[in-house]
Amino acid sequence: MKTTVIYFRQIYSSGKRRIRTAALVVTGLLLFLPLAHAQVSPAVREFRLHMFEPAVSVLANRTFELMFDTARVDAGDGAWGLPRDPQALDFSYAFDGVRLDAEGFAGRTFTNALLILKHGRIVHETYLNRATAQTHFNSYSMGKSINSILTGIAIADGSLPSVDAPILDYMPELKGTAYDGLTLKNLLQMRTGVEWDDNFFAPGPGRDAHVGAFVDNEIRYVSAAEKILERARPPGQAFNYNSIEARIGSINTHSVEFQGYPVIVRDGVCLEMAKQLLDFDAAVVLEK
Repeated sequence: MKTTVIYFRQIYSSGKRRIRTAALVVTGLLLFLPLAHAQVSPAVREFRLHMFEPAVSVLANRTFELMFDTARVDAGDGAWGLPRDPQALDFSYAFDGVRLDAEGFAGRTFTNALLILKHGRIVHETYLNRATAQTHFNSYSMGKSINSILTGIAIADGSLPSVDAPILDYMPELKGTAYDGLTLKNLLQMRTGVEWDDNFFAPGPGRDAHVGAFVDNEIRYVSAAEKILERARPPGQAFNYNSIEARIGSINTHSVEFQGYPVIVRDGVCLEMAKQLLDFDAAVVLEK
């Protein structure tokens, strides 16, 4: 049976904007399930290749359920409510020598939605470009912060021993790579020292991993780590943004388990757990 990684990419859609934890803006969970995938057509592949271009990105980031394989996650129960204290954006700021009004920021930057929280209250919320409170947006790398939070919860409840646990305990196939001898702490801090450029717009391994997993759906994104053999500097010395490492820190490829989070998930239980974390409908994008 093929093991499939699925991960939360959408933010909110019901307009309730209620949370079970402080993780309002993104779910960021990494889960494993055996799932089928549709073949990527030439038209869809072309869209995925160009969806980050400015002319289309304002719409592309809300079409994941149309252009990718997804699984629906229904809203959960018993989440905390977020009180409101609406405030006008009646101030200005200087940028590049020009004085700009804050009210027009979202429109000038092609932003679809702007939600501001202050001291646990929603102080501003607006939607643009035909988006609404029911629109699904892609959360992208905001999930990395939630990965770290959930790893801490797993350590607190004993699901993980500590951040000093060796990476090879969870991905033994990385033996002999640049990750051999490193720890979960190195991953969480993105201070592994490995040689990696996360820019997937430029030719190179980062681009290859992005196209293979995100565009063509032919490989698992995390498999790129098996080809990283060199370190640019000693572990713990310098920060280097690396999306591969965020994925490694959440994956156990051998046991189809939900490692690094509050519960161990088997046999499709993970979506039920996700429902308890959300009080808004969401969707997950499927990866090979």
